[in-house]
Amino acid sequence: MKQNDPLRIIGEYGARIDAPARAFLTRGDYALYGMMRYFMGYTDAHFKASVHTVGKRVRPGLLLLVADSYGLLKEALPAALSVELFHNFTLIHDDIIDHDELRRGRPTVWKLWGIDHAINTGDAQLILALRALEEKTQAPLERMAALRTRLLDRYLEVGEGQYLDLALAAAKLRDPSVTEEAYLVMVGKKTAKLIRAATEAAPILAGRNEDVVMMLGDFGENLGMAYQLYDDWQGIWGVSEKTGKKSAGDIYERKKTLPVIYAHEHLASADTRRLEALYARVSLNETAVAEILELFAKTDAQKVLERYAMRYKEQAMQALTLTELPAPTKMVLEQLAHTLVPDSITESR
Repeated sequence: MKQNDPLRIIGEYGARIDAPARAFLTRGDYALYGMMRYFMGYTDAHFKASVHTVGKRVRPGLLLLVADSYGLLKEALPAALSVELFHNFTLIHDDIIDHDELRRGRPTVWKLWGIDHAINTGDAQLILALRALEEKTQAPLERMAALRTRLLDRYLEVGEGQYLDLALAAAKLRDPSVTEEAYLVMVGKKTAKLIRAATEAAPILAGRNEDVVMMLGDFGENLGMAYQLYDDWQGIWGVSEKTGKKSAGDIYERKKTLPVIYAHEHLASADTRRLEALYARVSLNETAVAEILELFAKTDAQKVLERYAMRYKEQAMQALTLTELPAPTKMVLEQLAHTLVPDSITESR
C-alpha cells in the first residue's frame, strides 16, 4: 500500500460501494431510482449510464479502510453502502434547503425535476440506506445488530444537527441562542457524527469492546470537526481558484459560522451593533462584505478559527495514536488528516 496519496487510497476503498450501489438503486422502471442514480453520479439526466464526479467517497472509504485492517472488508460493505446512501440523501435535501442549483458541477435533483420529486427521492433513498443494513454478510448476527443500532443512532444525530442548523439560521445574530458552543454542537451532530460512524463501524463488527470503539470513533469525530472548521475558513478567506467557491461566499449568504459568532461576541459594542445591522440585510454587496471582513480582523477571528481547527485535529491525532490499528493504516489516516486540514490554515491560500 503506497502511503503518499491518502485521498487516492480512501477513494479506492470508497469506490467499492459503487457496483452494489448501482444495483441497489435499480428497482423497477420508476424515474425515482433514476434520480438517485443521477445524484450518485452513475447516469446523466436522461438516466443513461455515464461517468461523472461522484464525490470523494470519504465516509465509505474510511469505513472500509478500517474494516480491511480487521480482515472484515466484505462484511463491512453493507454498512459502507448505507453510510454513503444516507450521506447523499442528506445532500439531496440540503440542496433544496440551501436553494443550491449545482452539486459537483451538475444541476441538483430539485433543479431538474422539481422540489416535490427531490423531497420524495431523498426520502426513498433514506429508506434504502436503512435497507442496506439488512443485506446478508458473514458477520455474526449479534454484531450486525449492534452495528445497525449504532448507525441508526448516528443517523438520528445527523437529523438533530440539521434541526439545530435550521434553528441557528433562523435566529438573529443577537439572539442569545447564537453562541460558539451552540455552533460547535450543531457541527458535531450534523457533520462529525457521520464520520464517527464510519470509523467506529469496523471495531463493532469485529466485536471489540466499547473502549476500542470509542477511540476510533473519537478519531473520526475530531477529524470531522477539524475539517468542517477548515471548510468554514475556506468559505470566507479561501481563494476561488482553489476552492471552486465564491470568495467570502459564506458572508454573502450571511451564514452564521464560527468566525461570525466569535466576532459578534468579542467586538466593541458599536462594532457589534454594526455587524448585526449588516447581517440583518436581505442581501450584501461587495462593500458590505469588505466591512464585515474588517470587523472580523478586529477580533482576529481568522486566527481563532485556525486554533479551533488545530485543536480538533490534534485531538484526532492523539486518538489515532491510541487505537489498535496496524501502523500502515494509521499512516494513511494520519496523512489523510494532514491532507484534509493543513497544519497552517492561514498559509494554505
